[in-house]
Amino acid sequence: MPNDLLLHAESLSIRNDDALLVDDISFRIGRERVALMGGSGSGKSLTARSLMSLLSTALLNA
Repeated sequence: MPNDLLLHAESLSIRNDDALLVDDISFRIGRERVALMGGSGSGKSLTARSLMSLLSTALLNA
């Protein structure tokens, strides 16, 4: 189906004071099963929290 897009993130960056925690990521998620993979400290949890609006807007850099 052409309209199975559930989530679209584009150019997401997360910053805390002087540190860039997540740098300019973009992705699309449809109705398939997905996994967010990466090394320890790579920003997986921060990315998920930002998408669920659980981070302060001060951390999000649009």
